[in-house]
Amino acid sequence: MVRYVSFFVCLMLTVDLGLSLVCYTCTSTNVHSCLVAANRQTVRCGRAAPGYTTLCSYIETYDPYRRMYDVQAGCQIVSGVDTMTTIQHKLCSKPNLTVNKCRLCATDYCNGVH
Repeated sequence: MVRYVSFFVCLMLTVDLGLSLVCYTCTSTNVHSCLVAANRQTVRCGRAAPGYTTLCSYIETYDPYRRMYDVQAGCQIVSGVDTMTTIQHKLCSKPNLTVNKCRLCATDYCNGVH
């Protein structure tokens, strides 16, 4: 019986991972670093809880006071009831920072180089 339960759990984990979104992930203070394929990793985002959805993101900001860039690429879990405009406003509005790029998308590997 334990063998069957273990097999079922493994099967469910495999099926669950197979349905999750795959995004590039990268964190850098160099705006060009995440654009280089060798500097990016891939990550399976996992399945969002009911009422939520998963997106890939690429957000590039500049802090004029510290004179530094910040690039973040990866998975975002967001409310499934918000419109894309609302989600974009929430994730792409950064007080005191200049947002140079902010891309949100919902297909595998969509947050790579465009």
